[in-house]
Amino acid sequence: MILQWGGYTIWPDLILNAQSGGGDPYIINNSFEPVFYLKENSDEDPKVYILNAGGKLYEPVDFISTHKRTDAIFKIPDGGTVEVNKDGSVDLDFYMFGDAIKYFNIRAGWQGEELKNSSRDPAILNLFRAAENRRK
Repeated sequence: MILQWGGYTIWPDLILNAQSGGGDPYIINNSFEPVFYLKENSDEDPKVYILNAGGKLYEPVDFISTHKRTDAIFKIPDGGTVEVNKDGSVDLDFYMFGDAIKYFNIRAGWQGEELKNSSRDPAILNLFRAAENRRK
């Protein structure tokens, strides 16, 4: 199934509703809204995927977009996992240092205008477009 969202084509991943898999999920979506995401190595696969409300994803992810912000996307560092709360906020777990990650100078968290204006990566630009076109 292909979804048209705000004039952009988004391909839902077949693993969207998977509830089992090896290891811990990389995304747990506890919100009532879908989460848009880019797979790890999105330069090879620039499509934006959707994880349904209540879903879990068992593959590495690079960036996500939630209903909390339409002006930014959330960077997940390599090895990080996230839980999306009901309000769309993101709880990052990075080797048990999610809240302290900024002190380690690791690029993670909400990324806005600076990334959008400097990026030449079509996947990142597609995710920003999806975030901007999200219904409020």
